[in-house]
Amino acid sequence: MADLKLLMTLLLFIYPLITLAISFLDTNPTWHLNLIGQPTLKQTQLSPSLNFFRHSNSTVRLSGRLPSLLITATQSNVLAALNPRNGSLIWRVVLPITEPIIQHVTDLENGLLGLVSGNGGTTVRLINLADGWTLWERHLNGPLEPNQKDSDAYSSGISGVDVIFSTDRLSQHTSRPDLIIASRGKAVYRLTGDGGVVRWIWSPSPSLGSVARLLEYPTEIPNIGVLTVKPSTSDTYTTHLVTISGSLGELQYTRHQPDHKCRDTQGGPLIIKLAPDSNLPTPQHSIVCTTSTGQIASLRISPDQSEPLQLSLYAEPEQTGTTPVIEDVGLARHGILVARYESGQATVLRLAEDGSLQSAWKFTEQNKAAVFTGCIDREGLPYVSRASYSAVLGLGSLEILSLTSTDYTPGGMVTGQTFGHNQALNGQIIHIAVEVLQITNYIPFSRVLVVSDSGTLQLWQGTDLQWERDEDLASVEALVPYQPIGPRLSGLSSNLAQYLSHQAWELVAGFLHLDRSSTSIKVGSERVWYIGTTTGRLFAVAAGGGSGKVLWKQMVMPSITGPVSWTRLTVLPNEKECILATSLSRDGEHPLTITARFDLMGGLIVESSEDQAVPTSELEPQTLGMKILAVHDKDLGGSPARFLGNRGALFKYHNPNLAVRLDQGVVEVYDQRLGSLVWSFEMGKAVEQNSIIGALTENWLVLASREEEASGMTRLHSIEWYMSSKADVRLDGSNVNLTTCSRAYMVPYSVKTLGFSKSRLGVTSRALLVVNELDQIVSLSRRLLDCRRPLGKPSKEDMEEQLLAYDPVISLDPKSVITGDRHTAGLERVYSFSTAFESTSAVIGVGLDLFGSAIAPSRRFDQLGDEFNKLQLVLTTFGLLVGVLGLRPMVKNKQLARQWYS
Repeated sequence: MADLKLLMTLLLFIYPLITLAISFLDTNPTWHLNLIGQPTLKQTQLSPSLNFFRHSNSTVRLSGRLPSLLITATQSNVLAALNPRNGSLIWRVVLPITEPIIQHVTDLENGLLGLVSGNGGTTVRLINLADGWTLWERHLNGPLEPNQKDSDAYSSGISGVDVIFSTDRLSQHTSRPDLIIASRGKAVYRLTGDGGVVRWIWSPSPSLGSVARLLEYPTEIPNIGVLTVKPSTSDTYTTHLVTISGSLGELQYTRHQPDHKCRDTQGGPLIIKLAPDSNLPTPQHSIVCTTSTGQIASLRISPDQSEPLQLSLYAEPEQTGTTPVIEDVGLARHGILVARYESGQATVLRLAEDGSLQSAWKFTEQNKAAVFTGCIDREGLPYVSRASYSAVLGLGSLEILSLTSTDYTPGGMVTGQTFGHNQALNGQIIHIAVEVLQITNYIPFSRVLVVSDSGTLQLWQGTDLQWERDEDLASVEALVPYQPIGPRLSGLSSNLAQYLSHQAWELVAGFLHLDRSSTSIKVGSERVWYIGTTTGRLFAVAAGGGSGKVLWKQMVMPSITGPVSWTRLTVLPNEKECILATSLSRDGEHPLTITARFDLMGGLIVESSEDQAVPTSELEPQTLGMKILAVHDKDLGGSPARFLGNRGALFKYHNPNLAVRLDQGVVEVYDQRLGSLVWSFEMGKAVEQNSIIGALTENWLVLASREEEASGMTRLHSIEWYMSSKADVRLDGSNVNLTTCSRAYMVPYSVKTLGFSKSRLGVTSRALLVVNELDQIVSLSRRLLDCRRPLGKPSKEDMEEQLLAYDPVISLDPKSVITGDRHTAGLERVYSFSTAFESTSAVIGVGLDLFGSAIAPSRRFDQLGDEFNKLQLVLTTFGLLVGVLGLRPMVKNKQLARQWYS
């Protein structure tokens, strides 16, 4: 009994300290995870999808103090440069989805990068390689017409776009060479390097076909080689080589060549160049393609323009009857390519001085899942690498082929190593990039970047993992937050010492502004976001550290073959474990219900079950001309009525079955359960139909639209519905005697998406969350969007209701920008969730980046502010505790003496 009283006394005095420590939980919940998206597998002649770049001069730095960069183009239409040392983002160029990236080429001598993008049209940009700054951009032609196909003018397997930096001395700027652009197979442009001005345009005649490739010539040759293709049959084409003047863009002559046909394959013909260390005075090129008979053809291009092209064929005797796939591994400028066969075998081919292809090495192991890449070391020596996953070892396998002959290995040498690739968690290896750093005893010391189909990027140096990036977080399908306050009181008796020590650390760290992220994550006091991606993986991301930290990840559906569609994700806390009831689909049509119990600390699956779910849909199928704008978020708020300044009340129309659709310029709000029309509104004719978006919560609907003549301005329609009287309130959501209140406002930016803030009890005022064209999240108070704002001077009743005078323009207040000065990119959706505190709402923006924060629309009325004297509370509580513990034995002795002498 005495121990229990002592425990209660201690709890009574430490309760303020516990409350004070809890108040530090949301001190700095803002975090930002910058992503680039999953790397694309598109491999072009001069721009591999992912590769290391290093200058041949070891003293040259490409960006800051970095001698090398990792440059990649991604499926999110991003061109990015990563730091090979730690995987951090150095710079990125984010383009709209309507302008896909086609090709890029680097000029390491001048620190430049040429980028070509467009859909039908062609846009050229010159980018500074050090910081990603766009020096200039030029639009060469417009987009495609609605009925025009992009591949009408050329072969289906050839993009018709190519770009090279000029190597002649005709450029007007010495440090910025001109760019030669092949645009959609129809024309060749020469743009000045200092401003992108068009110097000349050359178009091929119909007899030549369309432009496919551009040839690089040495500095002393002021001409440009153009390879054109012309369809011969449905799956073959013929090639032609012409030479145009580099200064005027005029046709000089057409090279005679043997009559042969190339098979129409993805990527088209390759142009490979003889190795720089050859004995020829002038480097020569060869056109390589597969013939209709399954052989590999090589057309030698002599530097002498009068000589015809020489044809040579290559075929593997043991691969008779199979058509090889020519793969450029980034060594085309060094005369090396890889031929892959259906059996899984591969041959490394090398261009000889006579223009023929010769076998340099054969990978006889049948491995269809292997991926290849090439690289050049600091000495300019070429290497071909092959990586795959070994199911026997449960590890990744890397083989590096050195093609340099030595006294001991005249035919080259292969060295191998393994690395800890987890295929069950990260998926299959689909691409690699290798950088050979140095050679020790003929063994290359290298680092390899592994890309898996789940979107994970891992850099391995030997058997050590240096860093990793989970880029499938750029394709979020479902998310839910979880923030436990602390352990339950039932467990305090057994873990009291540990709990008190943790709360003391939280308190001291809050005073001294120390880093509490690691301790908080271990105890589970920080907010954790559970995120499901299109790859079928589930992530637990902690909101601490300023950049977000992946606590664990799990593959929920290991057997998936395509994008996963998530329909529901919920978290039920249970002390040390969490239960995730997830509904997702392999094909988007037949959902599966997967209930899994995950360990909160490590993400281990304790138990799981999988059942076939019955597909249900609350929305009517979209017919022609209809678009679903918003669906009610099922949040009805905390109060059923709005109280007015005259002591009256407006009873809100609460109907969680509402949905909003756009039908040929008319916004319709209808009841999904009854199928009845609740409210409709016709947009103006000047409104752009594609710009109309909406959000619906409680009894509040906000529509955003943009008009063509209102450049840079967006109109926000704020609509609220009320019952005419209390007797009209229906629990079934039926619409009887509705009263509509609406106001229109203008904001000086374009709006991408809308959302609302949420609180636990609905007491806190709501805020409208807006993602603008700059990918910023803006919080607009409901007071600014109130439909009852008076048009004139507010009356006494309006002032008591805290209504502001109507102003049609809502300017951008820097304090309302939740993202602050963080450079977020590609945000597409914004969500809000309630937190442990009624005054705050958790906000997360998803898209390319992930951004999380917390807002307080009605200020933090249930938390201790910065002006509160926390030190005085601690000292007072500590003094009272010492006094109680010191006086307790004195009082006991006095009571004992009184009983003894009485």
